[in-house]
Amino acid sequence: MDKFHSNDVFSGHAHNNLIDMLGGTGAIGTAAWLFWCAVVLVITLRAARKNAGFARGLLCAWIVFHINGLTQVNFWDAKVEHQMAWMLAWTLSWL
Repeated sequence: MDKFHSNDVFSGHAHNNLIDMLGGTGAIGTAAWLFWCAVVLVITLRAARKNAGFARGLLCAWIVFHINGLTQVNFWDAKVEHQMAWMLAWTLSWL
């Protein structure tokens, strides 16, 4: 083994969406992500005010998603991103 390679390589992730975003995209990427999350929250709030039921459930799911993200990185999972796209599509259709 030469001096430029090591067996001690960290290849995991932070167990927090915000910290993982900071480590992966830096301050500018994290600011953009936080802005996007806020825009989605506002859109979902507007849809929930217009339509009771399912839109309110999506708002609750969005909030719980971020609460869960405090202890486990769940944003980068492909299944989760697919579900977020469906949530946004339904929410935008109600607006």
